Amino acid sequence: MPPTSGKPVSGPPGRPAPSGSSGLQFNLLGMMVVMLVVGVMVAPAYYLVRGAQGQAGMQLAGILVALTSPLLGMTILSLFVWFLRWRNRRR
Repeated sequence: MPPTSGKPVSGPPGRPAPSGSSGLQFNLLGMMVVMLVVGVMVAPAYYLVRGAQGQAGMQLAGILVALTSPLLGMTILSLFVWFLRWRNRRR
């Protein structure tokens, strides 16, 4: 293996040097949000499948979760945006 000078390898003229990362990175909060969204999306399917297997009341629960989760999500998002604006005004 040839010796290296320790300097980063530069790209072609006019282009930045290549970075060591793949470009797509997640932090812990981002991963938690993705898991929450996936969980909320899958929950109605769980209840609907249980209802199809014959468990009483599960189809109704699945339909209610499917209908109310977008409303609940928008309410939470609205409160979060309101809180951020309120916090920025206090500074």
